[in-house]
Amino acid sequence: MTAWLDDNLTDARELLAAERYREALQALLIVLSVYPDSPEALELAAGVVYFGTLRDRHGELTTRVLGDPRLDPVFCACESAGCSAGWVSFGQTKSFDKNVKIANARGVRCTKCGGYFCRAHYARVDGGNPYRCPECGRRADPAPRRANGRSSVQTSRLNHPLVHVYVVREGPQRFGPEFVDGLLKAVSPEVFDEDESPRITGWWEHPWPEDPHMMTMARICQSNEEYLGDQYSVYFFPGTESSSEKRWLIVKIYAKRLKYIDPDAR
Repeated sequence: MTAWLDDNLTDARELLAAERYREALQALLIVLSVYPDSPEALELAAGVVYFGTLRDRHGELTTRVLGDPRLDPVFCACESAGCSAGWVSFGQTKSFDKNVKIANARGVRCTKCGGYFCRAHYARVDGGNPYRCPECGRRADPAPRRANGRSSVQTSRLNHPLVHVYVVREGPQRFGPEFVDGLLKAVSPEVFDEDESPRITGWWEHPWPEDPHMMTMARICQSNEEYLGDQYSVYFFPGTESSSEKRWLIVKIYAKRLKYIDPDAR
């Protein structure tokens, strides 16, 4: 472990102890940008999310913050059909004690089939261990030690500066900045972070092309051909509006230079 990593983890632990959850999580997200698989950072992030969502009196841990894709590995995800619930287990935290009895667990993991199920779907019975798997009926662990990871609710982030964002929407109807702001705040909120200042461009397409990626790249090439060079990287994120079923596409252009670095790494 480098001195930079150790210092940042120490800061996050102190912020967690002081119940400054938002600041602790921000410190850990920087670490996870550089070391996304750091077991120490992920374990500490699980503790911040678990205790922060219990005790956050000031509402600092918003849906936007908790939806950050760098936190996806610390979340358990319900495996019941059609369920999108996610939670962080007490078993993932340093405070975990196997002798502690969990009442009204956020979710469970079956000790037989290994399935994960949220509070709305696991079974309860009377007796010593009241938690049961809804699939096989076997005993379920109310404090699983490891998460199965959730599907991302926000677009991926790179450890590079975001320089341009394109928003393309299906349909003949014009759309204004309200649509762009609403969509980006829902699925790409980092666009509005203080340390980011990307250009934002939007347009509509009707009919929707068979290959929207190719169409978008052709448009980008016409106006900003330099984005196709070695100094930039291009990422596509398609989606569909739940209310109208209209398709959309977000294209993020990153500069190929690191945003956060570990100065002590060799």
